[in-house]
Amino acid sequence: MSLSTVNQTVALLARLLNMRKSTIPVLPTQPQKPPCSVEKTAQAFERVTPESQGISSAHIASFLEALRRDTSLNMHSLLLLRNGKVLAEVSFGAQDTHVWKMTFSACKSITALAVGMLIDEGKLFLDDHVVDFFPDKTTPVMRLRFKDITIRHLLTMTSGVSFNEAESMTQTDWVHAFFSANNAGKAAKTFSYNSMNTYMLAAVIVRVTGESLTEFLRPRLWEPLGITRVFWETCPEGIEKGGWGLYLSAEDMAKIGQLVLQRGCWNGQQLISAAWIENATAFHVEVPEDCGDFNYGYQFWCGRQGCSFLFNGMLGQNVWGFPDSGILLVTNAGNDELFQQSNYFRLAQEYFDCEFADALPENPEDQERLKTVIENCRYMPQQTVCRPWWQFWKEPPLPLPNECYDWNGTTLHAVSANAASVGLLPVLLQATQNNYASGLLELRFEIVDDRFLMTYSETGEAHQFAVGFDQPQITELYFHGEPYRVAVRGRFATNEDDETVLVVTMDFLETPCTRTLKVIFGKGKMALRQTERPGEPFLRQLLAEVKQRLDSKPLLGAAVDKLDDGYVLYKIGAMLSPEVELQ
Repeated sequence: MSLSTVNQTVALLARLLNMRKSTIPVLPTQPQKPPCSVEKTAQAFERVTPESQGISSAHIASFLEALRRDTSLNMHSLLLLRNGKVLAEVSFGAQDTHVWKMTFSACKSITALAVGMLIDEGKLFLDDHVVDFFPDKTTPVMRLRFKDITIRHLLTMTSGVSFNEAESMTQTDWVHAFFSANNAGKAAKTFSYNSMNTYMLAAVIVRVTGESLTEFLRPRLWEPLGITRVFWETCPEGIEKGGWGLYLSAEDMAKIGQLVLQRGCWNGQQLISAAWIENATAFHVEVPEDCGDFNYGYQFWCGRQGCSFLFNGMLGQNVWGFPDSGILLVTNAGNDELFQQSNYFRLAQEYFDCEFADALPENPEDQERLKTVIENCRYMPQQTVCRPWWQFWKEPPLPLPNECYDWNGTTLHAVSANAASVGLLPVLLQATQNNYASGLLELRFEIVDDRFLMTYSETGEAHQFAVGFDQPQITELYFHGEPYRVAVRGRFATNEDDETVLVVTMDFLETPCTRTLKVIFGKGKMALRQTERPGEPFLRQLLAEVKQRLDSKPLLGAAVDKLDDGYVLYKIGAMLSPEVELQ
């Protein structure tokens, strides 16, 4: 790791923590993601009753109720399949299973399938040395230092290379940076999770095939499975990130999970060898227990107890398969977890890591209960517009809450110093997408065609959206050219000081993130308070993980030691929950 990389990484961290200035990225923001299209999935799974596949509807209903009761969870969607048939499809709140989602590290398992296809074709081998694929990116010294690292080491997260995701945000040539990293010169014997291992697998695929990872998989995976909506972010040099950055819908992720359950066979065609599936999902390296109840295979997680495999992405993006019973669980969420630490895993294992009958008698009463539970998981109106019955003869009720008319045409200007770093896009997305806020300027409220519109103006761009009071309003917002599909719902409340508060909840549907705005129409002063979920609990975990990695770097360790944890956590809290005075 070079001194310039150290300086750039430290500089970016300092910019993130400085609330008095907007964050200027080390690398310029380059929008990639296209708008999300919502359409029916090709080759959709058959929907059947749970009883036809040997599971009672009451059992599934109880599981969903347990998920809803657990306040530590923030579930977005769930698909439950058995034998390749959907038994339950659930959207929580304003979420939509038809919208593609950030898969985060769950896509690592898909990259592993691509590697397996190349191995099946005899074009790649587990013991191939990674450095041999990049003679133009390496020096003789690099080739000597990294000569022992193989494809197998990348697959099992045992390469020992320290160049990581955080540092990639300050570099343009990730392959060169990988081989420039500080390491012992030999592959590690222990598990060290690093998404850059998976990125290097994607880079190897490009070198071997002359195609991008997306192009390589199109005739081999996407087209056979009927996956038509797919987008994979790339590095500054145009190579797919491999270990993150893939957007797929829940049902398309389920197809890939089902392919693994079926040992690589789809509609009678062997897309990838059963031998590779068995090898990739088998135990190869032990994982620290604080990551969760799984060990690691070839970019797949495998259950420590029982027979199961897992595609796992942070914050709750999971494809969990149980080969013995044929059960597949696909979830998206916004939980505060890096790996598999949430209660979802405990509940899912309790309910589905067991034996089931081949079929059960149909039970209309239980099926109706399950239907009701699934409906109750959806967004329920938080505020209805009504008036006393004796007033209905006078005039029709207003289409919006009375407070909307009180604040129609109002513009509120930000006057707090920390407004310079505040923005509408959740901070977690700003950091992961290198797309930082340019600072809040003003809020404006107006009624147009019986819709309550809110305009959130930042330096250089304004975001206007309708606030739904009965049902969420769906809108598309652009942040420095990057589009996001957002569901917006609002309600008026009164705080302890008897002040009117507009609470606006914004679900960024393609992501795990939810932004909450509280506009306080105070008697003395007005203010905007922002929060987001996932939030501070997750950032605490992430900070500990990052510090642990940086501590091992000679050039950064001394600087990291000087960081006061309490101060950093205070600054993180200020970033995630800013309060801006308005006038």
